[in-house]
Amino acid sequence: MSLLRIMILGALLVGATPCVHGDSFEEGGEAYKKGDYETAAAKFQEVAEKGDHRAMYALGSMYAAGNGLPLDYARAFEWFSKAAKYGRTDAQYKLGLMYDEGIGVKQNYKRAIRLYDGAAKKAYAHAQFRMGLLYARGNGVKQDKVKAYAWFKAAEINYAAERERQARNAAAMDVTEQARPGDIFSEIHAGMIQTEMQEITSGMTPKELQEAQQLAQQYLQYR
Repeated sequence: MSLLRIMILGALLVGATPCVHGDSFEEGGEAYKKGDYETAAAKFQEVAEKGDHRAMYALGSMYAAGNGLPLDYARAFEWFSKAAKYGRTDAQYKLGLMYDEGIGVKQNYKRAIRLYDGAAKKAYAHAQFRMGLLYARGNGVKQDKVKAYAWFKAAEINYAAERERQARNAAAMDVTEQARPGDIFSEIHAGMIQTEMQEITSGMTPKELQEAQQLAQQYLQYR
């Protein structure tokens, strides 16, 4: 299995540990943190069937990880789809990733782009990063250095803003509280963006670069 494939599969697991609050969902979250995945899955299933999108997303992540549930990308896709209907950008991104890489579903760049685009236009940095990759590679879209640069730049800035928020939150926490672990893929993607942007800009004219920078500012208006 290639390193890229391993990274993609790992990205499906990001966000598997839920923020806990609220009755059965809270109980499921506490059980998950203790490694009692079977109990967590049962609690999440209970509230997911009542329309709790947090539990739907958690179940999707657990099926993708095989924690407390059989490893089943098709079921993961099903639960991410249900969660995405509530407007969750993280679920939209996961669905886009599965279509992009053909994980649990037949590879379909067009559908991946639609899902990434929806999440990217809500300032979801992971989706912006993947939009940049698609335009840089020409997968499912016409290769476009200007749009690739713009999406990468927007993602880079949003990743940096998220790191700053996490640092402020950590500094404000009581010493008895435990900070949630950061998203390792934010750091990985930030590093990849630097490499991608260097390669893109090496083949751009000054006019194209200016256009790309202006487009990035437009993308940063999305919220």
